[in-house]
Order: sequence, then C-alpha cells, then structure tokens
Amino acid sequence: MEEQFKLLQTALGLLEGKQDSLSIALRAQCYVDIGGYYRITNNLEQAVANYLKGISLLEEHHYRGLIIPYLNLSMVYHDQQESALEKAYLDKALRAALEYGTRRNKMTAYTLQSQYYTATNQYPQAARYVDTASFYFDPAYDFLSCYTFSLTHAVTAVNLGRT
Repeated sequence: MEEQFKLLQTALGLLEGKQDSLSIALRAQCYVDIGGYYRITNNLEQAVANYLKGISLLEEHHYRGLIIPYLNLSMVYHDQQESALEKAYLDKALRAALEYGTRRNKMTAYTLQSQYYTATNQYPQAARYVDTASFYFDPAYDFLSCYTFSLTHAVTAVNLGRT
C-alpha cells in the first residue's frame, strides 16, 4: 500500500500545473485516491483534505466523476461523527447518481442514505431509502455491495417490525 501511495504522490507531482482536461481529471483522481489511502490508515483529517481537493477540481471543471468521491467523503464524516456533513455529501452523491449514475451507483447511494437514517434512529426514512435501493439491486454486484445492501435491509426491517 505504501508503494501505491508513493506512486500517487509522484503522479500528482507530475500533473501539478497542467491545465488540460485529462491532467485535471487525473489530478482530481489522485487526490481522491490519496484520500482513500488516508482513510484506510485512519488519518481522517488528511483524508478529508484530499477528498475535498479532488472534489473541488471535479466540481470546478464540471466533471461527472463525483458520485464515489462524495460517498467516500460522507463515510469519513461518518467516522468523525460529523453527521451534518455526512448527510450533505450523501445528498450530493444521491443527486449526482440520479443525474448520471449507473444502477449500482444509485443502489449504493440509496443504501448509504438508509444506513444514515438507521444510525440516527429514523427508521421510516431508512425504510424508504432501502426500499428504493432494492429497485436498483442486482445480485451480479460484488459480494461486499450485496452484503451491505442485505444488512441494511435487514436492520431496517427489524427496527420497523417487518420481520
């Protein structure tokens, strides 16, 4: 993992100052990936700083690759117990997913919204989001996506007495 981090830093250095659209998109992706590294290593302040740099570049240049960075940043804010910021980025991710995302993006955005409402004991809202996520669910998705969706659905159902 350290080697990938060093490669990302090197790539970022090579891309700094370049203003063509590909370089900007790649620089934004480097910041997002570095944010992911910092999240994994539990350096949440650096994760936030790098996610925000990547997101800022993507937003400033009207790129569409914002869904996953928004979701990742919302998870960091969840880890930091910053629920207002978590919710703000979940909402941004959902709006972006509905505008141009894949079915999987939509399922993930709705599932994470449901998890937010479950964590804040707002079970009727959680149920609405998990029910909507189920529309986009496809068992062909990877195991982790299926597990996350199923777990969220089960927790919401139990808390609403649907079992």
